[in-house]
Amino acid sequence: MTMRKSIISIVFVIASAFGIFSQEKPNKTNEKTICLSNFSNFESNSNLEIVKLIDSIITKSFSEKNFIIKKVNENSIQSKLHFSLKNNCYFFIDGYYKKLNNSENLQLYSQIYNPETSLMIDAFNIADEYTELGKLKLDPEESKESDELRVRNLAKRLRIVLLNNSKKIERRENIDEYVLSSKISENNKFPISSGKEAEEEAAKQVFNLLQNQVTTSSTKTQKRTNEAPNVISVISDKEIIDYGRNSINDILYQLPGFSPSQINERRTVSARGMHEGWNNNHILILQDGVQFNENFYGSALTWELTPLNMVKSVEVIRGPGSALYGSNAMYGVVSLNTYSGKDLNGEVRLRARMGDHGTRIYDIVTGNTTNLISYIVSMNSYDTTGNSIKGYDNSGRVDDLGFLQKFPYKDERNNYSLLLKLEGEGDLKGFSLQYNRQYWKYGTFNGWLQNTPDFKDQMSENRDIAVLKYSKNITDKLSHEYVIKYSPGEWKFNARLYPSDPNNYPSGVTENLNTRLDNYFGRGQVTYHFDNKGSIVAGVEANQISYRGDKEHSSNVDMNLLGTGEPFSGNIVRPLEPYMDWITDRPIKKIATFGQFSSGKIFEKRLEITLGTRYDESSMHFRGIDMPYNGLLGYPTYNYTDPVTGLETSNIVPSRFLAPPFVTNEKKVYRKTSPRIGLVFFATDRLTFKLLAGRAFREPSPGELFGVNTYVGGSNNPRKISPEIIKTYEGALDWYANKYINLRLNAFATRTENMIDYSDTSNTIINAYTLGTKGLESELLFTYKNVSAFANYSKFTRYLDHNLKASESKHQSEITGSPASLANFGITGSFKIFSGSISVQRQGVVTRKRSDLGSIEPITGTLTENTYSDPYRYPVYRPIRVEAWTNVNLRFEVKLMENLRLGVFASNALNRPQYLTQTGNFPTDYLRETRRVLIDLRANF
Repeated sequence: MTMRKSIISIVFVIASAFGIFSQEKPNKTNEKTICLSNFSNFESNSNLEIVKLIDSIITKSFSEKNFIIKKVNENSIQSKLHFSLKNNCYFFIDGYYKKLNNSENLQLYSQIYNPETSLMIDAFNIADEYTELGKLKLDPEESKESDELRVRNLAKRLRIVLLNNSKKIERRENIDEYVLSSKISENNKFPISSGKEAEEEAAKQVFNLLQNQVTTSSTKTQKRTNEAPNVISVISDKEIIDYGRNSINDILYQLPGFSPSQINERRTVSARGMHEGWNNNHILILQDGVQFNENFYGSALTWELTPLNMVKSVEVIRGPGSALYGSNAMYGVVSLNTYSGKDLNGEVRLRARMGDHGTRIYDIVTGNTTNLISYIVSMNSYDTTGNSIKGYDNSGRVDDLGFLQKFPYKDERNNYSLLLKLEGEGDLKGFSLQYNRQYWKYGTFNGWLQNTPDFKDQMSENRDIAVLKYSKNITDKLSHEYVIKYSPGEWKFNARLYPSDPNNYPSGVTENLNTRLDNYFGRGQVTYHFDNKGSIVAGVEANQISYRGDKEHSSNVDMNLLGTGEPFSGNIVRPLEPYMDWITDRPIKKIATFGQFSSGKIFEKRLEITLGTRYDESSMHFRGIDMPYNGLLGYPTYNYTDPVTGLETSNIVPSRFLAPPFVTNEKKVYRKTSPRIGLVFFATDRLTFKLLAGRAFREPSPGELFGVNTYVGGSNNPRKISPEIIKTYEGALDWYANKYINLRLNAFATRTENMIDYSDTSNTIINAYTLGTKGLESELLFTYKNVSAFANYSKFTRYLDHNLKASESKHQSEITGSPASLANFGITGSFKIFSGSISVQRQGVVTRKRSDLGSIEPITGTLTENTYSDPYRYPVYRPIRVEAWTNVNLRFEVKLMENLRLGVFASNALNRPQYLTQTGNFPTDYLRETRRVLIDLRANF
């Protein structure tokens, strides 16, 4: 907790420093230029002092945020609007006041206009109209407020309104409430659009919103999603809040093609009928265009560890992305676009959520723009006791009746995340510096080796990511960009891998590790734009991962590669050889070049062609710590006398003390080319067809290749592991049926080769299988005024199953381990003082491999023993298949004040059991969390 408090203190010190010492620069556009008219009296005598008070307070309030105020001295509303337009004012503020005597409160009525259209777009009053209408009689002393306080409240509200309406959208509900339903409309005529005009304008805005979703991750240049040579979705920050989403997982699980999965404590993402394991490393995360997967296993940290409070939008590419981004971009790319200072303009956003399962989530984000920099400071904290249930494991422990025992799973999780982002302005334009800090602590749920710990183990990880970027236009067509990233990552665990067992390990098995990997990354890139919006992108990347040994690595069992596998004498915890001893002080070096050509719209603007390719080469020097010539040379040994027992044993000399020919110096090189082609045909301005093909890869991560001297996992022989490859062919349709409806449809065929999995005989990693999958994904998006909705359906089938593991059955024509069908639906609406949403997630039946039920006959694949799912044996620990389930999430929020909202969110609102597949022959699956209700308080200042 001391570390977390220190981080929070740093955040507030930094934010305060910027707020106190920075001076906002005038915006180069007219967005901060406001025309302000003197307020007129309404149903009361003219009072020059009140007029001056209103003018001075509003002027001072906006000037503090560096707005430029221009005074309007015209009489008629038409003259005032003409003056505002002539003087390039972005907004025009007019208003009225009413005060009959000193015993009454000052009543204030403000109207906001768009000078370009000469129409009112918003309004707000501070008026006690319930007393005016005679509906309620209050003691004057109880309700009395000073004139200055009333005006300050109005000024603050006006400032918030303008800061959050840079697109000058008409807020019809406010006009109805504060003007048309107010007494000021009885004797005054205001320039307000008709209901029909407002409806047409709203429809136009909806259509623009649907059709003008922009992506940069698809081609590294800005394109509308329907024109991009990918199947892509863009999710806004508003949609994230409206549906109560808290993680990348929450977003992906309700998009076509993606489904939830779980291994131990990790909530992972399966895609297009392919089950995802603990490593979760077939999706690539970008943050502001830079690769962000972690160092050890290349994992995409898609669960709540990566917060969304600092995200302006999320772009999700379904399918391969290695042609631009390299390894891990096999199933998709998730690009997080974070806020800039100008998006917040000094606003502070606070959020607190608390509820079931000991869940506490706190967010803070603020940002602003100064003369030389704009900045964002963001902090997120997440704590939960998790899924506190009991379940079976694979330890074989039984009760007095001979049935398997259930044990409490350990799912406590807490983490925090910090983001500090600086972007240059003025003379520093083009520079940006970003610092991220992530820390997470967790249990292993049912145990990393499927043996529930018999006492609490403790895992924690942290990483720091510093990114320096410079980008600038050389000419109006040519630009260049340079990126440097440094990311050290630490992993600490005290893992209880096996419980105490008198027949195997009397004192159980414990492994302790404190280690670190450092990642250095650099990229240089140039982009040239043609007149027809075509482009050429070319670049080079360099990457290095360094391992310098462990701060601690120990166990009560000899886990060393050439060790005995037996407990140390007296069950003493003794040091082990380094966790990645293959590459101690031998960095992994990578280099890549990429290029992409986009033709722009050709052939009468009916066709756009995108061609791209990337070449990746990884060079790994490692030491042959397994002493590959031991058959010829034998193992060098030394004698050791146990100080406790006095027994003398012969031990193999640790590899760090040896050199060739015993420990060899070796080299491994991966070379991969990832091409892509995309044809986008524009049938009409609303109908687009796409033909896409690409190849992507994932090279084995450092932890997979070089994890050794451990029971947690690794290859134990890095010479034999090859990169995974996916080849994808896709056809897609994107159709705007009308102003409100967008239909998307795509069909795909993929072939994944050399997929990495654990071997039959040990907890080591091998290239296990090749799979072929076909599928269809459909999506419907709907937006009308303040209501939006989505619906999607996905269906997959298997056409190839080539498995090198003799103990696993092959299933040539059915999806196993992952759902073959998925469906999602959601609708959200925002109204005057409340908003709400409902989202529904449907996962189809999951078929198990026959080998996941028990032993099979190797040649025919026939099940010979059904260990845990035999319907004719009691008890049946888990069913033959994982049944379909439906998840319903609900959210409701009410506006208490203009800057304060209170909501409630319920996940799994129907409290239905939802199981996720545990692949392999185990007695249980993963039960998702039961109903969780969160109280959600949001405030902005």
